[in-house]
Formats: sequence, structure tokens, C-alpha cells
Amino acid sequence: MALQLSGHEARIDHRTLEAQGIDREPTTHLGPRIAAMERKGVHTERGSRSRAIIARAQQHVPTPAVPENEPVAKPAPVPTLEECQAELLAIAKQGEPKMEWYYQKQIKPYLDYYAEADNKAEAFTFCRERMQEDITTGAPRLEEMRRELDERLRRFGGTGSQQIALRDEALDHIRLAPDREQAFAEVVMGMDMALERSRGLGR
Repeated sequence: MALQLSGHEARIDHRTLEAQGIDREPTTHLGPRIAAMERKGVHTERGSRSRAIIARAQQHVPTPAVPENEPVAKPAPVPTLEECQAELLAIAKQGEPKMEWYYQKQIKPYLDYYAEADNKAEAFTFCRERMQEDITTGAPRLEEMRRELDERLRRFGGTGSQQIALRDEALDHIRLAPDREQAFAEVVMGMDMALERSRGLGR
């Protein structure tokens, strides 16, 4: 009655939970003295029992059913290889104007990565973000890496086409690596070690 007079819609029901049709274990009433002790961080036997009951109730909370008329969210469709290629080409062509073969060469490592990936959705996001990086913030650094790789490969000799093939292979590895700078450092170290070995054999 006091709640009703105060304008509150809530009501106190003195019936048991079972009588009210509530399938829940009743909690332990703490009382003002025990509640005050618990608020101060003093654990009591009654408080521990109450926490255990609450924990058990939370472990058995049923998963709410989805209403029949509410649509279930479907996972986003995974792009086909052709759709991935079209997306990457569109990004690549936002950079400096080049010949078509150049764009195809730029996206090839990402297409190969996408084709072999188990999780196509994650792979598509990764390839798209990396391609965007290649033509924006990452472009200057990639050009520096390319020049440094060319300089090292010239020391090995060989034909120009051989050097270009080795450089492109190294760059593709670097572009796909989680940490590009670390990958570049490892490639350069490998080249330097190979050059030292070749010099030692030539003596």
C-alpha cells in the first residue's frame, strides 16, 4: 500500500517464488547489520551463501529465444576471387597512373594470399587494407626498400631479369608480412650473408 500511495508501480509479493511461478533459488536475507559489514568488505557466512546462490543462478540463465518475426542476422557474403580482384584493382588504380600490367603485378601477391586463405573474410579485409596502404602511407617506404634491394642485388651480378625477379619476390614477401620492417631487415640480412659467402668462395 505504501508503494502505491507513493506513486510506485512496483509491488511486494509475500508469496514464495514457487507460488509466484519463478524458477529460481531464493537468496538469503542479509539484514541491515550483515549488509553493512559486507559493504565494508567484511565477508560473512550469510553473505557468502547469498553470493553462491546468485552465482549459481547466473550460470543457469537461459539464452533468450529470438522472436519468430525478428530476422536473424546473416553473416556477410564472402567475396569471390573475381570480386576480390576487382576491389584490389579499383584501389590500386587510385594511385599514380600506370599500365594495366603494373596494376595486375601489384595485386598478384594479395590475390594468391586470398586464394589460399582459410578465412576468406579476414583475408579480404587484410588484402584490401594492405593495398590501400601500398598506394598511400606505405608507398614511400616501399620505394625505399625497392631501391635498397636493387642496390644489393647488383652486387650479386646476374642478368637484369634475374635481379628484377628476385627483387619482386622479396618485395611480395615484405608486403604480406605482419611486420614489414622486420621482414625487410631479415631479407637484407640474408642477402648480405649470401654475398659474404659468395665472396669467400671466390677467394
